[in-house]
Amino acid sequence: MSKNSMGGAALAALLKGAFESDTSGSNSAVDTCQNTMKSDKVLQLLKQAAKNYAEQPFQIGHIVTVRQGVNLRSHAVPAIVVDVLPIGVYRDNLTDYQGSQNKDDKALVDRDVGNGYPIRNVRVLSLRNDVIMPMWFEAFQLEHWTEEHQKLYDEAIDQENE
Repeated sequence: MSKNSMGGAALAALLKGAFESDTSGSNSAVDTCQNTMKSDKVLQLLKQAAKNYAEQPFQIGHIVTVRQGVNLRSHAVPAIVVDVLPIGVYRDNLTDYQGSQNKDDKALVDRDVGNGYPIRNVRVLSLRNDVIMPMWFEAFQLEHWTEEHQKLYDEAIDQENE
């Protein structure tokens, strides 16, 4: 047996331990995922995100920016929409997955825990390091760029250039 392999008994013990319940009660606590907001605020944010996702308010030529409160940087940085895909388009069609060990099929499932995740449906051009960069986003991650965004962006640029 190689030094990297595990004997059958050791593997069985490891797997048994991985799926046994913890009777001490330590796993009965709610995992808040490091959130600090109460449930009413969480639900309000989720409902707004779902609305933003479903409405798809963007068209080619719109100026957008990353919405504040999503896990992305670049809030207030302008971008222009260059492509919009229909809501519900999926990158991978799981009806094609046959459960084989084929590398392509395995990659299809391994890429995402949710299997067949929605494609980022809004393509934009923006600047990074003064170079035009194409990027994909999901609609709920973006909002229309406003005069307030312009003010925030220009002030940040002025501060960096001082």
